Amino acid sequence: MAMHSVTPNNQNEMRHLIDTFNCVEDCPIFSEMYDFCRMYAGASLAGARKLTAGTCDTAINWSGGLHHAKRGEASGFCYVNDIVLAILELLRRAVIFPGADT
Repeated sequence: MAMHSVTPNNQNEMRHLIDTFNCVEDCPIFSEMYDFCRMYAGASLAGARKLTAGTCDTAINWSGGLHHAKRGEASGFCYVNDIVLAILELLRRAVIFPGADT
């Protein structure tokens, strides 16, 4: 059972997952939360892939930038740290930016 199974309707029965992933107080459970996280994190990954493929010079994810999330838990209204995922994708594809120290 993973966080994609948690909804506002069943959150009382799923309290162990909610507590494990810190979806309390400033990171509440909401309807379609899992899909929201998939979309904004996926958009950041898509931008990184377009940059590495050379199909764009600039990529902006207006719904992304949720940088407070930690590796294993939500934090500060951020459920998935999409910035780190995009950076890891850029590093995986060994992108070197002009003017950056190598």
